[in-house]
Amino acid sequence: MVVGHNNNLFHHVHKEYGQDKPMHLIMKSILTFRNRRYLYAIITLTLLLLFVLTYTCIGVKDNAKYEAITKLVDNILAKGGNVEYRTDQYSNNVTSIYNIRPTTGKKKPVSSRVLDNISRIECSFYQPSVDDITLLGALENPDSLTLSYVCLSDPQFQAIGNYLSALKNLLFIHSTFSPNGGKHLSKLHNLDFLHMYDTKISDSDLVGSGGLPIRHLGFSSCDITDRGLKNMLPLDNIEEVSLYDIQISDNITDFFNSCPKLRKIDIYFETPSGKLTCKFLRDMTTTSVIQSICLCNVDLDDELLAEVERFSNLKVFWVISPLVTKKSLPVLERLSQRMSVNVSNFNEDFETVFRFEKGKSFYWEHIGVKP
Repeated sequence: MVVGHNNNLFHHVHKEYGQDKPMHLIMKSILTFRNRRYLYAIITLTLLLLFVLTYTCIGVKDNAKYEAITKLVDNILAKGGNVEYRTDQYSNNVTSIYNIRPTTGKKKPVSSRVLDNISRIECSFYQPSVDDITLLGALENPDSLTLSYVCLSDPQFQAIGNYLSALKNLLFIHSTFSPNGGKHLSKLHNLDFLHMYDTKISDSDLVGSGGLPIRHLGFSSCDITDRGLKNMLPLDNIEEVSLYDIQISDNITDFFNSCPKLRKIDIYFETPSGKLTCKFLRDMTTTSVIQSICLCNVDLDDELLAEVERFSNLKVFWVISPLVTKKSLPVLERLSQRMSVNVSNFNEDFETVFRFEKGKSFYWEHIGVKP
């Protein structure tokens, strides 16, 4: 029956249009009104089925996330902690969980079951367990995690690497890094920002962290040396490095030369360290990429300051050094033709500030003279 029907249809088309008629005319004849009606019905049912399946999956996903955050909150409260939420002012959806810390506060319920927008977790004075970190992973991995006054062990770092792989920002404040933390952090293939402030960490703790995709790296008041920074190599995507009061020396040059995309360098010491004479200004090979250099309380003299002219794309140069004198004025004047320059001289007798703005006349002045 089917074969005969097809033969009759073929003869009808051949008789009606001939052998040389365009294909779309032949298809028009085949897809009669009845056939098109069946086709439309099939398409409609298919779209309806897809809609139902999608809605069901979203509902299951939201329920799982809601159950995860509820269990996480219960765990924290059971340990005497407190949890607060920030919500979006327009949608009232939860966007971050913060102030996870020991307190006598009462439980605050989640203000919305729609948890898709949770992106930030802040934890202070609370030791997140492996179970807590696993539950955070059920929130489709928040992209920002701040840990303050937290002492993490290797199992907790391993859980962060396994369950929070979507993290983009990771900040440690007054915390303790585990001996194998660097190896576990290497699993964070989406990490963009990593900063540690007054965190107990050693150079060896960073072994195995090489290859992180981060663009910003910062250490403040940590016991990190040049060796620890080298343990993090390669850092092929790093663009900004901020080093505040850490034990670095002129050996930092090798680290800078191993960062091909590095464009901003910030180095700050509370007092002159006596270890950093900024020889990297003379020895760096990636000078064409650097756009900003800010150095505070370094031992930069007039000779090495002149090396700044090698940095062809430098836009900002800011320095505080007790060794800079008026001998550098010609160099600073030339630099001011293509960048903003601010150089200060602090020593026992007086302070001199040289200020330059691109395209404007430069000047220098004595801020004060001690008696």
